[in-house]
Amino acid sequence: MSTLMRDDQQGPQDANPNTVDQQRSAAKRRNGAPRSSRRLAAALLVVAFGLALSACKDTPPDGQPVPGASATATAAESAQGAASAAAMGSTAPTGSNTAVALDPAAGARPLLWVIPSDQGTSYLFGTMHLGADAERQLNPIVWEKLRAATSFIMEADVGSANPLTMMKAAMLPADQSLDTLLGPVLWQKLVKQVGGAVPEIALKRFKPWFAVVTITQTLLPPGTPMDLVFQQKAKAQGKELLYLEELDDQIKIFDEAMTVALLKDTINEMGKEKQQLLDLQTAYLKGDPKGAEKLLFDPADMKKYPKLYEVFFYRRNAAWMPLIEKHIKQGKTFIAVGAGHLLGDKGLIDLLIKKGIHPKRIRVGSKGGGAAAPKR
Repeated sequence: MSTLMRDDQQGPQDANPNTVDQQRSAAKRRNGAPRSSRRLAAALLVVAFGLALSACKDTPPDGQPVPGASATATAAESAQGAASAAAMGSTAPTGSNTAVALDPAAGARPLLWVIPSDQGTSYLFGTMHLGADAERQLNPIVWEKLRAATSFIMEADVGSANPLTMMKAAMLPADQSLDTLLGPVLWQKLVKQVGGAVPEIALKRFKPWFAVVTITQTLLPPGTPMDLVFQQKAKAQGKELLYLEELDDQIKIFDEAMTVALLKDTINEMGKEKQQLLDLQTAYLKGDPKGAEKLLFDPADMKKYPKLYEVFFYRRNAAWMPLIEKHIKQGKTFIAVGAGHLLGDKGLIDLLIKKGIHPKRIRVGSKGGGAAAPKR
């Protein structure tokens, strides 16, 4: 997994060999095996879960603020999605006829695979839930293939998530408080990172996983979550909408896998978390699945947190396969899930190949939407 190097200033006072040895030991502790794992949570979120990063709305119930609402509100018409403290402009309303100026990244080869069938061609697309502007930064061929489909499959129904349900699921039991679970030092670091968007009184009630979600939203540029853009376009085009899991499924996964210890690591390494996310964003927009896979499926991370990978990816991938396989055989379906679900052993592409279904990475610039040889 890539690293963000730290420049430690050393002067004459550092000449003592014992001091140097101590510094080297400290550097090993900082930069050893736990290092990449500490930056794992946020990176996994943006390629593994669409719902949690899309579900909060501005509208407060009974005049009370929805936890994280100001941190997660976007400039989109839906008032859903993710934002950071520093506004970086608005996103054109999804589904509008307003021309959108394409980013240079839109010329890159997307993480889009074609799956031919006698009943009609289907497509498998890897999203980046947060941190990429779908309207401006995706190659237009993605939207062309979406229009060609008659059904659309995504992880969960991000457009109808109830903020009251989300708020209830994200809150700690009444006898617990996040500041107590973290301790004063880490609590103040968390407040400094997200406190401008979330009142402390609300932040104290957050479960660890929702705190990680909130941190993640502050580390990337604001914008409408990609999954929501796809859902709105598919709905506007009159497609059959299908979902691979329910809100409750994702909440249970968060409660199981996103521990206080993982939150503590995330807070301690927020600077490196941000660099990790930016590296992932770069790999994604370049259409570099190998680069993304290297960042997400680092052997040290997988060894340290096997349950996290099992819960976030492998178990879900296996559970999704029956519905995905069924609709691929029916043809003309467009499947959009977090890019992390497509990659590596036990990824959806690997699972499909084992079923005798061979997705092929789409070529950019091919008039017929041709495909390259299978590539992961």
